[in-house]
Amino acid sequence: MLNKKMGFLLGGMFFALSANASVTGYSSGVELITLGSYNVTNTPSGNENDKIVVFEENYSFKLDSDLVTDTGTISANTYIGSYFINFNPVGTGKKSSELQQISFSDEILGVIYRTNTLNSTDDLLGHDDVVYPTNSYRWRGLESGGNTGDSFSVLGNTAGNLLNVANNGVDQMRVITAAPVPLPAAVWMFGAGIISLVGFARRSANKAATVAA
Repeated sequence: MLNKKMGFLLGGMFFALSANASVTGYSSGVELITLGSYNVTNTPSGNENDKIVVFEENYSFKLDSDLVTDTGTISANTYIGSYFINFNPVGTGKKSSELQQISFSDEILGVIYRTNTLNSTDDLLGHDDVVYPTNSYRWRGLESGGNTGDSFSVLGNTAGNLLNVANNGVDQMRVITAAPVPLPAAVWMFGAGIISLVGFARRSANKAATVAA
C-alpha cells in the first residue's frame, strides 16, 4: 500500500514538474515545428512553406524590464512564453487559406506584429537557432492597409489567435503568453531523493523476503 501511495505521489509530482505550455491546437493551414536550425528571413535562403509556421522561442522566461508589445505593456518580473508565427510561402502575392487559428495552453498577454516592434524584440525573445530578418527589411510585420488584408484577433483572454495574412515577402508576429515560475533545482533534487529512497526500500523488502524464505 505504501509503495502504491508513493507511486501516485511521484507520478503527480513529476507530472507537475514536466508540465509545459505549448501550442494546444491549430487549423489545417498551420504547421507547428520543432526547432533545429531555422531561417525566417525574407531572402531566398529563408525557409518557405505555404502554411503558416509557428514555433516556441522561449518559455518561463523572466522579464527584467517592462515589455512593450503592440497590444499593451507586460510588467517586469513576469514569466512569459514567446511564440513566433511566420508566413513565407513559395512565390509572392499569396494569401493564407481562410482564417487560421492557433491555440495556446496559457493566457495571451500581448501580441507583437509591427515591424519595428519585431525588430526591437528579436535579441530579447529570439531563439538562438533561428535566423531573423535584418532591420533593413521594412515589411516583415502585418500590414492592414491597402490590399494586404493582414489581420489577427485574440479570442478573449485565452489561447485563441485568428490570423489572416497576404504575403508579398514574409509576414511575422510574436504571441506572448503567461508562463509559470520555474521550479527551483532543489525540487528536482527532492524528487531524485525520493526515487532513491523508494528503490532502497524495495531492495530491502526483497532481501528480507528472500531471507525469510
